[in-house]
Amino acid sequence: MANTKKIVAFGMGVVVIGGLAWYLMSRRKEQRMAIPPMQLPILKDTPTASPVDVSYDTEIGIRNAGGDGKYKWYGIKTNSITKANAGLQIGTVGLVNGREKCTINDFWTNSKGQISAFRCEEKEVGSYDIPNPSRFEY
Repeated sequence: MANTKKIVAFGMGVVVIGGLAWYLMSRRKEQRMAIPPMQLPILKDTPTASPVDVSYDTEIGIRNAGGDGKYKWYGIKTNSITKANAGLQIGTVGLVNGREKCTINDFWTNSKGQISAFRCEEKEVGSYDIPNPSRFEY
């Protein structure tokens, strides 16, 4: 009989502690929901910058160049060479992977005379490392 009373008392203690924990946690959630978000004052003399929404109509696949050009050029994927030769020129501005601005300032041509890789005015030689697949939008 004594063991039964101990088991029941222990079970009641677990239920009481669990109920108390649930009650405290639900009160914290209610308090967090009741606090209004902080609003910053708008300063009239401060110019506001609007986000730049630039859309490019052409996209080509690019990769890290191979061989001696590795990390020195962006290589153009084989299935994009025709499109690149039709539209790219020195001074073309675009985005690498939608984030990094690139102004083309140099081309490398393959044995067929086609543009196969390019350099960007904004990048230093040795820093041309991108994930595969990547894209250049212009």
